[in-house]
Amino acid sequence: MYKGQVGRPGVTVWRELRQFANSELADKILDRIDDEKLKALVDAADTGNWKSFVELSGGPTAQRKDQPLRALHVTKDEPNKYGEAVNKLLGLIYRGKEKIQTKIREWTVRSIDSSKKTSNIDDGFSIGGANAPPLEFCQ
Repeated sequence: MYKGQVGRPGVTVWRELRQFANSELADKILDRIDDEKLKALVDAADTGNWKSFVELSGGPTAQRKDQPLRALHVTKDEPNKYGEAVNKLLGLIYRGKEKIQTKIREWTVRSIDSSKKTSNIDDGFSIGGANAPPLEFCQ
């Protein structure tokens, strides 16, 4: 019976490692932890080698608790609009003790006050980018 991705090495960990590998802090943190397996995991993710990443994580049948890297989540201070507790991703945790913080900034979604808008362009009008019309319509 095929179980899919459930119970396998986490894609969240894979994505965080790929971002971490190209961050300014990567070398400093890898030197501090100084573990060859962690360096191999980072290298596997950075080069896009999923097979190696899975093998280094304990194989496709390893239980999550036995995998060397896991996502590090914490509960936000404020609940969501439905009153539920919300977890946020801070980074990774290696072998249950070494924290690797990959999320340095905290972004906030907020509405724009229309009275403070600096542009005179209507909201539905595009001046370029992904929403721009094809060039054949601009001639």
